[in-house]
Amino acid sequence: MKKILSICITILLLAGCANKEAKEFIEQASTKAAVKELVMDAMEQEGLTVSIHQIDYEHIGKQTDPSVIVVDYKTSHEPTYAGRAYVNVDVTATPRKLIGVDRLGLDDKYGILPIGTVLIERLKQAAHQSIIPTIEAVSSKEPGLSWEEGEEKIGFNGVDYKKDKLHELLQLYGEDKLANPSEKQANQWLQQFEQPTEDPQKPVIWLYLQYDGELTNAQFEKIVQKFKNTDSLPKGNYTIRIIADRYNESEEPIYNKRSNGKGSNVFIASYSTF
Repeated sequence: MKKILSICITILLLAGCANKEAKEFIEQASTKAAVKELVMDAMEQEGLTVSIHQIDYEHIGKQTDPSVIVVDYKTSHEPTYAGRAYVNVDVTATPRKLIGVDRLGLDDKYGILPIGTVLIERLKQAAHQSIIPTIEAVSSKEPGLSWEEGEEKIGFNGVDYKKDKLHELLQLYGEDKLANPSEKQANQWLQQFEQPTEDPQKPVIWLYLQYDGELTNAQFEKIVQKFKNTDSLPKGNYTIRIIADRYNESEEPIYNKRSNGKGSNVFIASYSTF
Protein backbone atom coordinates (compact mmCIF):
# COMPACT_ATOMS: atom_id res chain seq x y z
CA MET A 1 0.00 0.00 0.00
CA LYS A 2 2.82 2.41 0.91
CA LYS A 3 4.57 1.53 -2.36
CA ILE A 4 1.43 2.33 -4.40
CA LEU A 5 0.98 5.60 -2.52
CA SER A 6 4.60 6.49 -3.17
CA ILE A 7 4.19 5.82 -6.88
CA CYS A 8 1.04 7.98 -7.02
CA ILE A 9 2.81 10.86 -5.27
CA THR A 10 5.75 10.58 -7.67
CA ILE A 11 3.42 10.68 -10.67
CA LEU A 12 1.63 13.74 -9.32
CA LEU A 13 4.94 15.51 -8.69
CA LEU A 14 6.17 14.73 -12.19
CA ALA A 15 2.88 15.94 -13.71
CA GLY A 16 3.09 19.12 -11.68
CA CYS A 17 6.64 19.76 -12.86
CA ALA A 18 5.65 19.10 -16.47
CA ASN A 19 2.70 21.52 -16.21
CA LYS A 20 4.98 24.16 -14.70
CA GLU A 21 7.52 23.70 -17.50
CA ALA A 22 4.80 23.93 -20.14
CA LYS A 23 3.39 27.11 -18.60
CA GLU A 24 6.79 28.73 -18.32
CA PHE A 25 7.68 27.77 -21.90
CA ILE A 26 4.64 29.31 -23.56
CA GLU A 27 4.79 32.44 -21.41
CA GLN A 28 8.34 33.22 -22.46
CA ALA A 29 8.56 36.23 -24.76
CA SER A 30 11.11 34.35 -26.88
CA THR A 31 8.66 31.46 -27.41
CA LYS A 32 5.85 33.76 -28.49
CA ALA A 33 8.17 35.67 -30.81
CA ALA A 34 9.45 32.44 -32.39
CA VAL A 35 5.92 31.07 -32.85
CA LYS A 36 4.81 34.32 -34.43
CA GLU A 37 7.77 34.32 -36.80
CA LEU A 38 7.19 30.69 -37.83
CA VAL A 39 3.54 31.30 -38.72
CA MET A 40 4.13 34.62 -40.46
CA ASP A 41 7.00 33.17 -42.51
CA ALA A 42 4.89 30.18 -43.53
CA MET A 43 2.08 32.52 -44.55
CA GLU A 44 4.48 34.62 -46.59
CA GLN A 45 5.36 31.49 -48.56
CA GLU A 46 1.66 31.34 -49.46
CA GLY A 47 1.78 35.00 -50.49
CA LEU A 48 -0.22 36.18 -47.47
CA THR A 49 0.36 38.74 -44.74
CA VAL A 50 -1.24 38.07 -41.35
CA SER A 51 -1.46 39.56 -37.88
CA ILE A 52 -1.21 37.28 -34.85
CA HIS A 53 -3.91 37.65 -32.20
CA GLN A 54 -3.56 34.81 -29.70
CA ILE A 55 -1.03 32.11 -28.86
CA ASP A 56 -1.94 29.26 -26.54
CA TYR A 57 -1.75 25.50 -26.14
CA GLU A 58 -4.37 23.35 -27.81
CA HIS A 59 -7.27 22.50 -25.51
CA ILE A 60 -9.19 19.27 -26.01
CA GLY A 61 -12.16 19.43 -23.69
CA LYS A 62 -10.73 20.24 -20.27
CA GLN A 63 -7.33 18.84 -21.17
CA THR A 64 -4.37 20.88 -22.42
CA ASP A 65 -1.98 19.47 -25.02
CA PRO A 66 1.46 21.10 -24.45
CA SER A 67 2.82 19.47 -27.61
CA VAL A 68 0.70 21.73 -29.84
CA ILE A 69 0.50 25.52 -29.83
CA VAL A 70 -2.56 27.10 -31.43
CA VAL A 71 -2.12 30.47 -33.14
CA ASP A 72 -5.12 32.64 -34.01
CA TYR A 73 -4.48 35.01 -36.89
CA LYS A 74 -6.21 37.38 -39.28
CA THR A 75 -5.18 38.12 -42.83
CA SER A 76 -4.36 41.67 -43.89
CA HIS A 77 -6.22 41.27 -47.18
CA GLU A 78 -9.85 41.69 -48.26
CA PRO A 79 -11.97 39.81 -47.48
CA THR A 80 -10.42 39.36 -44.04
CA TYR A 81 -10.00 35.73 -43.03
CA ALA A 82 -9.68 34.64 -39.41
CA GLY A 83 -7.91 31.30 -39.11
CA ARG A 84 -5.96 29.10 -36.76
CA ALA A 85 -2.46 27.70 -37.29
CA TYR A 86 -0.82 24.88 -35.32
CA VAL A 87 2.82 24.71 -34.21
CA ASN A 88 4.35 21.51 -32.80
CA VAL A 89 6.47 21.46 -29.63
CA ASP A 90 9.13 18.89 -28.72
CA VAL A 91 8.16 18.22 -25.10
CA THR A 92 10.89 15.57 -24.71
CA ALA A 93 13.70 18.04 -25.34
CA THR A 94 15.50 19.80 -22.49
CA PRO A 95 14.75 22.61 -22.66
CA ARG A 96 11.57 22.33 -24.70
CA LYS A 97 11.76 23.59 -28.26
CA LEU A 98 9.54 24.35 -31.22
CA ILE A 99 9.54 21.81 -34.05
CA GLY A 100 7.76 23.88 -36.67
CA VAL A 101 4.38 24.66 -38.22
CA ASP A 102 2.16 21.60 -38.49
CA ARG A 103 -0.61 23.27 -40.52
CA LEU A 104 -1.83 26.76 -41.32
CA GLY A 105 -5.55 26.02 -41.15
CA LEU A 106 -6.21 27.16 -44.71
CA ASP A 107 -7.99 23.99 -45.82
CA ASP A 108 -11.20 22.35 -44.71
CA LYS A 109 -9.91 19.27 -42.90
CA TYR A 110 -10.27 20.43 -39.31
CA GLY A 111 -13.70 22.02 -38.98
CA ILE A 112 -12.88 25.71 -39.55
CA LEU A 113 -14.38 27.40 -42.61
CA PRO A 114 -11.69 27.09 -45.30
CA ILE A 115 -10.22 30.21 -46.84
CA GLY A 116 -11.05 28.92 -50.33
CA THR A 117 -14.76 28.94 -49.48
CA VAL A 118 -14.56 32.51 -48.17
CA LEU A 119 -12.85 33.67 -51.36
CA ILE A 120 -15.35 31.94 -53.65
CA GLU A 121 -18.18 33.52 -51.65
CA ARG A 122 -16.61 36.94 -52.27
CA LEU A 123 -16.30 36.25 -55.99
CA LYS A 124 -19.93 35.11 -56.13
CA GLN A 125 -20.99 38.37 -54.49
CA ALA A 126 -18.99 40.40 -56.99
CA ALA A 127 -20.34 38.38 -59.91
CA HIS A 128 -23.95 39.10 -58.87
CA GLN A 129 -23.78 42.85 -58.26
CA SER A 130 -26.17 43.42 -61.17
CA ILE A 131 -29.07 41.91 -59.20
CA ILE A 132 -28.82 44.55 -56.46
CA PRO A 133 -30.77 47.24 -58.39
CA THR A 134 -33.50 44.67 -59.06
CA ILE A 135 -33.75 43.84 -55.36
CA GLU A 136 -33.81 47.54 -54.48
CA ALA A 137 -36.61 48.11 -56.99
CA VAL A 138 -38.69 45.47 -55.23
CA SER A 139 -37.86 46.53 -51.66
CA SER A 140 -38.46 50.24 -52.39
CA LYS A 141 -42.14 49.47 -53.01
CA GLU A 142 -42.47 48.06 -49.49
CA PRO A 143 -42.48 50.89 -46.88
CA GLY A 144 -39.97 50.29 -44.11
CA LEU A 145 -37.95 47.68 -46.03
CA SER A 146 -34.26 48.37 -46.73
CA TRP A 147 -30.83 46.74 -46.73
CA GLU A 148 -29.58 45.51 -43.36
CA GLU A 149 -27.05 47.90 -41.89
CA GLY A 150 -23.53 46.60 -41.39
CA GLU A 151 -23.99 43.56 -43.64
CA GLU A 152 -23.16 42.73 -47.23
CA LYS A 153 -26.26 43.25 -49.34
CA ILE A 154 -26.13 39.74 -50.70
CA GLY A 155 -24.27 36.64 -49.59
CA PHE A 156 -23.68 33.07 -50.69
CA ASN A 157 -23.26 29.72 -49.00
CA GLY A 158 -23.02 26.16 -50.21
CA VAL A 159 -20.14 27.02 -52.55
CA ASP A 160 -16.89 25.13 -53.01
CA TYR A 161 -13.48 25.66 -54.57
CA LYS A 162 -11.11 23.52 -56.61
CA LYS A 163 -8.61 22.19 -54.10
CA ASP A 164 -5.84 21.83 -56.68
CA LYS A 165 -6.23 25.53 -57.57
CA LEU A 166 -6.05 26.88 -54.02
CA HIS A 167 -2.45 28.09 -54.31
CA GLU A 168 -3.28 30.12 -57.44
CA LEU A 169 -6.36 31.55 -55.74
CA LEU A 170 -4.29 32.55 -52.71
CA GLN A 171 -1.83 34.33 -54.97
CA LEU A 172 -4.62 36.56 -56.29
CA TYR A 173 -5.82 37.10 -52.74
CA GLY A 174 -2.34 38.02 -51.51
CA GLU A 175 -2.04 40.52 -54.36
CA ASP A 176 -5.34 42.10 -53.17
CA LYS A 177 -7.03 41.40 -56.49
CA LEU A 178 -10.12 39.88 -54.82
CA ALA A 179 -10.97 42.94 -52.72
CA ASN A 180 -13.22 44.55 -55.31
CA PRO A 181 -13.19 42.73 -58.65
CA SER A 182 -15.46 43.74 -61.50
CA GLU A 183 -18.45 41.57 -62.28
CA LYS A 184 -16.79 40.39 -65.48
CA GLN A 185 -13.48 39.55 -63.79
CA ALA A 186 -15.26 37.77 -60.90
CA ASN A 187 -17.14 35.55 -63.36
CA GLN A 188 -13.90 34.69 -65.16
CA TRP A 189 -12.21 33.71 -61.90
CA LEU A 190 -15.24 31.68 -60.83
CA GLN A 191 -14.91 29.61 -63.99
CA GLN A 192 -11.29 28.98 -63.05
CA PHE A 193 -11.57 28.35 -59.29
CA GLU A 194 -15.14 27.40 -58.34
CA GLN A 195 -15.95 23.72 -57.89
CA PRO A 196 -19.39 23.10 -59.45
CA THR A 197 -21.90 21.33 -57.27
CA GLU A 198 -24.36 18.64 -58.29
CA ASP A 199 -26.64 19.49 -55.37
CA PRO A 200 -29.71 21.30 -56.79
CA GLN A 201 -30.19 23.07 -53.45
CA LYS A 202 -26.77 24.75 -53.62
CA PRO A 203 -25.48 27.38 -53.77
CA VAL A 204 -27.89 29.65 -51.89
CA ILE A 205 -28.18 33.40 -52.49
CA TRP A 206 -28.88 35.29 -49.26
CA LEU A 207 -30.64 38.66 -49.21
CA TYR A 208 -30.00 40.67 -46.02
CA LEU A 209 -32.78 43.15 -45.28
CA GLN A 210 -34.26 45.06 -42.36
CA TYR A 211 -37.74 46.34 -41.60
CA ASP A 212 -38.68 49.48 -39.70
CA GLY A 213 -41.60 48.73 -37.41
CA GLU A 214 -43.51 45.59 -36.55
CA LEU A 215 -43.40 42.69 -39.01
CA THR A 216 -46.11 40.01 -39.12
CA ASN A 217 -46.17 36.61 -40.77
CA ALA A 218 -48.55 37.86 -43.44
CA GLN A 219 -46.39 40.89 -44.26
CA PHE A 220 -43.29 38.72 -44.47
CA GLU A 221 -45.04 36.24 -46.78
CA LYS A 222 -46.11 39.14 -49.00
CA ILE A 223 -42.53 40.42 -49.26
CA VAL A 224 -41.15 36.97 -50.08
CA GLN A 225 -43.81 36.48 -52.75
CA LYS A 226 -42.83 39.75 -54.41
CA PHE A 227 -39.27 38.51 -54.78
CA LYS A 228 -40.43 35.12 -56.04
CA ASN A 229 -42.51 36.84 -58.71
CA THR A 230 -39.62 38.97 -59.96
CA ASP A 231 -38.64 37.45 -63.29
CA SER A 232 -35.58 39.68 -63.69
CA LEU A 233 -33.76 37.90 -60.86
CA PRO A 234 -31.61 34.96 -62.02
CA LYS A 235 -32.80 31.42 -61.43
CA GLY A 236 -31.47 30.06 -58.18
CA ASN A 237 -31.97 29.13 -54.54
CA TYR A 238 -32.77 32.14 -52.37
CA THR A 239 -32.96 32.79 -48.64
CA ILE A 240 -34.42 36.06 -47.43
CA ARG A 241 -33.57 37.31 -43.95
CA ILE A 242 -35.35 40.34 -42.57
CA ILE A 243 -34.54 41.78 -39.15
CA ALA A 244 -37.51 43.80 -37.93
CA ASP A 245 -37.73 46.33 -35.13
CA ARG A 246 -40.52 44.25 -33.58
CA TYR A 247 -42.67 41.22 -34.24
CA ASN A 248 -46.27 40.44 -33.37
CA GLU A 249 -45.96 38.49 -30.12
CA SER A 250 -49.61 37.38 -30.33
CA GLU A 251 -48.87 35.37 -33.50
CA GLU A 252 -47.55 31.85 -33.58
CA PRO A 253 -43.94 32.12 -34.82
CA ILE A 254 -43.54 30.56 -38.27
CA TYR A 255 -40.65 32.24 -40.02
CA ASN A 256 -39.17 33.76 -36.88
CA LYS A 257 -39.10 30.77 -34.52
CA ARG A 258 -36.11 30.38 -32.22
CA SER A 259 -34.66 27.04 -31.21
CA ASN A 260 -36.66 27.24 -27.97
CA GLY A 261 -39.91 27.63 -29.93
CA LYS A 262 -40.40 31.28 -29.07
CA GLY A 263 -40.65 34.11 -31.58
CA SER A 264 -37.98 36.62 -32.55
CA ASN A 265 -37.58 39.71 -34.71
CA VAL A 266 -35.53 37.75 -37.30
CA PHE A 267 -37.64 36.34 -40.16
CA ILE A 268 -36.12 33.81 -42.58
CA ALA A 269 -37.59 32.00 -45.58
CA SER A 270 -36.08 30.04 -48.46
CA TYR A 271 -37.36 29.29 -51.96
CA SER A 272 -36.10 28.12 -55.33
CA THR A 273 -36.90 29.45 -58.79
CA PHE A 274 -35.48 26.50 -60.71
